[in-house]
Amino acid sequence: MNIVNNVSEYIELVSKITENSDSYVYRGENKIYATSCVPNIFREHRRLSNFSFEKNILNKVRSEGLDGGSQSYLLTAIEAQHGGFPSRLLDISYNSLIALHFAVTPFYNRHEHVDDDSDGQVVIIKIEDMLSPSSDELENLYRNELLNNKSTKNIVMLLAHQHKMVDFYSKNQRIKAQQGGFIIFYGNEFRPLPDYMLQRIIIPSTAKATIRNELDRLFCISNAYVYPESNNLVSRIVRSTDRYANFDTFDNVDEIEKVLRKFERNLKHYTRQVLNERKQKPMHEKELNRIMQNKENDLLEDYCGRHGIEYIHIPRNGQTKQLTILKKHTTSHMKTFLKVIDQMLVDHVTKIECYIRDFYLDLIQSKELMMQKKDEQLSEEYFKGLEERFELIVTKNRTDLKVILRDTPITLTPYEKIIE
Repeated sequence: MNIVNNVSEYIELVSKITENSDSYVYRGENKIYATSCVPNIFREHRRLSNFSFEKNILNKVRSEGLDGGSQSYLLTAIEAQHGGFPSRLLDISYNSLIALHFAVTPFYNRHEHVDDDSDGQVVIIKIEDMLSPSSDELENLYRNELLNNKSTKNIVMLLAHQHKMVDFYSKNQRIKAQQGGFIIFYGNEFRPLPDYMLQRIIIPSTAKATIRNELDRLFCISNAYVYPESNNLVSRIVRSTDRYANFDTFDNVDEIEKVLRKFERNLKHYTRQVLNERKQKPMHEKELNRIMQNKENDLLEDYCGRHGIEYIHIPRNGQTKQLTILKKHTTSHMKTFLKVIDQMLVDHVTKIECYIRDFYLDLIQSKELMMQKKDEQLSEEYFKGLEERFELIVTKNRTDLKVILRDTPITLTPYEKIIE
């Protein structure tokens, strides 16, 4: 688990995470939610399939003259998003320190200390391609399909797994200051970004005030900075165009092919997590036993916290609440810890099986819907091939997991049982 307590630790960790050749953007969230990176129009489990809520908001924004007279629905949505209106756009930043500011500071109309009892987080998002906010193709996609709740892009649940990263937009002063871009989410219902694209840095509640002070003192980053006039970002904009995706249309078959590739990458990501957890078990066993034998209470709590291992079964002092390791109990405590570590493996496997099941349900919903519409591209034959490829991907995943989990008490659910 990546945890930082000051700006120095944060910069060091971000540098380490992003030192490869990939490109990244950042999103700071002042609290840790059950699901992170959710556009505000999808919060509170809002569905968009039964009414024109989204387009009505944009038309109202236009009628009130709040969009600067833009003729583009997408640019109106960008302006509306930064005015606090609901949209399917998710704010991101190219600046990791700006994201850190948002992780430790609530929205500017609330007192900055109001959420200091809750941990925050910065989500680091891998960029696979990038689109220009002023491209005609993207505007047509947004206006004609994403704002149409009955379009294929919105009603086919497989396509709800597709997301588009949109580059920096310079005409809004606030976005310029925040060095921000956006991610556009497809669909009438929310589907999250795939985990393989995400890494998280946790900001403990106890560190928020310290980090706010350091950001202001060392970098002049505060609410007064992130909501103001801005400076010249020409060089960054020129560099960013190298990442723009090459496209002519947003063809539905191409989009589903991308979704399937992301599904496969996400399964590989989850499998690596299981492998890493499996490899760490002997290390955990050795280190936990050493710590308890030496009665190093503080080290035990720190070690378990960093590795997500529950230590609640270790006795505590009734007055100080500190961990109190008793040597005579270390054997029973070790058995408890080993069961917890095995359960962590089970949780990872369960997560994979639930992910496969949910994706399969979206595939079947999409197939049945297209059979009713008799779409020539998304035909029955196409979906038959898609299901076969899905089965091959999942079967390979199950084979890999069997190898990783040999000699453990974990039994994998067969493919046929997952999709029943």
